[in-house]
Amino acid sequence: MIEPEIKHNLLVAVRAVLRPLVRIAIKQGVMHADLARELRSTFLEVARELAAAGGREPSEMRLRMLTGLSTADVRMAVSQEGEGEARAESGMDSHTLAALVLSSWHAEDKYAVLYGLPIELPLRAMHGKPSIESLVRAHDPNAEAELVLARLIEGECVRRVDGGRYAVTSRVYMPTTATAEGMRYFAEAAARYVGTLEHNLLGDSPSVGGKRLERAVFADHGIPLSRLAEFQEFVKERWQDFANPIDNWLNAPGPSASSPDEEIVETGVGVYHYVLRNSAETNTKN
Repeated sequence: MIEPEIKHNLLVAVRAVLRPLVRIAIKQGVMHADLARELRSTFLEVARELAAAGGREPSEMRLRMLTGLSTADVRMAVSQEGEGEARAESGMDSHTLAALVLSSWHAEDKYAVLYGLPIELPLRAMHGKPSIESLVRAHDPNAEAELVLARLIEGECVRRVDGGRYAVTSRVYMPTTATAEGMRYFAEAAARYVGTLEHNLLGDSPSVGGKRLERAVFADHGIPLSRLAEFQEFVKERWQDFANPIDNWLNAPGPSASSPDEEIVETGVGVYHYVLRNSAETNTKN
């Protein structure tokens, strides 16, 4: 039986996590019924995973016990699962491709000099010489190099220089507008961070490295609004110093497995800059 104080604080955490999600949902025209359907389906999906992990059959009755859903809700969620899978099924989008191209531009010897400094590239080049198009084709042979370049320019990661060539200005690609692809990035980033907090809180997987790095620094009494832009630029500069050696360790070239059948895990490091915008975001006691 969960302790009342733990349950209360968990629900406070859920509310805090939901606030930015609901804000985005309302702005994008997503209704309460849509979120309720996804929440119901997620409860059912996780309950199945937990039952299977415990060696138990995920029967309808067990799912009802784990989730508190009614028989009708369980059956409705099951009937809607195929629709959700069909909506989620899609190939690589241009935002994901732009991020991969930017990473390879820094990490691969053909496109970067010593210490991961990317060289200037043309959009296209003759005789197999390095180009943005060859970078794009390495990840997706059917993609349009112009579209990926436009994404990188839009994200202020690349700028045009003399001679029709392009120079990298940032190591990290972030979508700038609320697109379907941008929302996918949002979902992946949010899941990664919350998943790290879950892992550290519950400690369910000691076999994969124990506690994971999760640290934060903050101004004890805030900073003047007029200095916020200055702080943001300072953080971006320091991030490059921190991220470049890590990216090189992971990708230039990546670490090799000890045996052909060794499990491969997806991993990385993320950093974010937060600004609390109102009292509801700072008050976690209600």
